[in-house]
Amino acid sequence: MSTPTGGGLAPFVIQRRGEEAAPADFVFTRSRPGRYRLRYIDEDPRDRDLHGVLWGRCSFNPVDDQGCPTGEPEWKMMHPFRQRIQSATPHVQRLTMNREGSTEEVLIDVTSGSWAALYDDSGRWIVRQAGPENLWDSIEEHLSHWHAAGTPALEEFKVTLAPDGQSLRW
Repeated sequence: MSTPTGGGLAPFVIQRRGEEAAPADFVFTRSRPGRYRLRYIDEDPRDRDLHGVLWGRCSFNPVDDQGCPTGEPEWKMMHPFRQRIQSATPHVQRLTMNREGSTEEVLIDVTSGSWAALYDDSGRWIVRQAGPENLWDSIEEHLSHWHAAGTPALEEFKVTLAPDGQSLRW
């Protein structure tokens, strides 16, 4: 996804001037006999993706009235959180739009044409979706399976690639 800048468009994942990397306050902890895991000293669940991968921390600039990051793009830098969002759903584009007085987060699967739009209605998220696949239902289903399995770490995931697609198991 692209976002506006003073001189045109910039990819959503680009870090902006004023967004600074956080200090690397890491420690190693024992995860099981003979295995260690790199952690932040004050780590919380937001520091890892759904696969248990530890991501870098970075500050955020304010967003503009369109919900887009502000600040001049730093073209050689990737913002770790925005990169994480895009990496989790490589074929899905995200954009923010204003509609009927609400800001909506819109996800579009560029492969199938399916889409989902979410907005906060006084603390309750409302979702609309359409297309050949129910995109938001699929996201919730994957998340539910992961939670039901006890939120396994990345080391427990198995990806199988076959001519008819891929499968993910733990």
